[in-house]
Amino acid sequence: AERNASAVLGCLLCSPKLPPLEECTPWALVNRSEVAVNTIVFTFHDAHPRTLSHQEAAARKEVFGGAWHVSLKLEGVERDYTPISTSDEHARGILRLLIKVYANGALTPKLAKLPLKGEVLVSSPEITMAWPPPTLTPQGQVALIAGGTGVTPMLQILRLIKKSKAEGERKVCVVSSHRTAADTLLQEELQAAGNLVGAAVRLTLTGSEGGGAVPYGTSTGRVDAVMLREVAGQAPAGSVAIISGPSGFNAAAAAAAKAAGFPHVYTLDA
Repeated sequence: AERNASAVLGCLLCSPKLPPLEECTPWALVNRSEVAVNTIVFTFHDAHPRTLSHQEAAARKEVFGGAWHVSLKLEGVERDYTPISTSDEHARGILRLLIKVYANGALTPKLAKLPLKGEVLVSSPEITMAWPPPTLTPQGQVALIAGGTGVTPMLQILRLIKKSKAEGERKVCVVSSHRTAADTLLQEELQAAGNLVGAAVRLTLTGSEGGGAVPYGTSTGRVDAVMLREVAGQAPAGSVAIISGPSGFNAAAAAAAKAAGFPHVYTLDA
């Protein structure tokens, strides 16, 4: 999903300023796979891998301690995206990006036409949000609410919860909202990441226009407070809701999360 790091609210960007890493480097397209209409997973390999300096390696480790994104540059156009690949894959020179292609977009049509072995410039990983957010307590619940390609940071956050879950079972729920069941994105990946943190993670598809067999969950309609209460139950003090999607979706979902009793709500544009 395309990221706009400046749109992160609250304390999600409270990480200290990191030293600059290397300049953008060329990565070669090795595969593209259409996973939904006009939505493609692009896989890139580092065209010229190199060994990081100690300073760069330390900064990279800090970035990978939270959710992160990269900047993609092609033919003078630059956009930020949250990878669906892991930090370990990035260290091995593998980068996978889920990208919605828009016919009138400045960058995505160029990506869609990029031949295999064609190169793009990719920045060093940059931090999108620190984890855990300072308002999340050990007893707090985490609700991850995604619209469309906003599922990509949710994959990263689920992985972070797994790594940082030292205080016992944390209740986590994931709501993935799409227009129809046929538009569902990253179903298997979300399920696998959810399994890593146990049965407390519940995945729900909220197709607002119906259509197609629902691959998981049974909810239909837009995300609202009633739906969130059904999925999440009572949110204790110190709980957080993190929302990622288009701006209109984010505004509606944030209001629903507040109405459902989540005291701290953060949003990311996708």
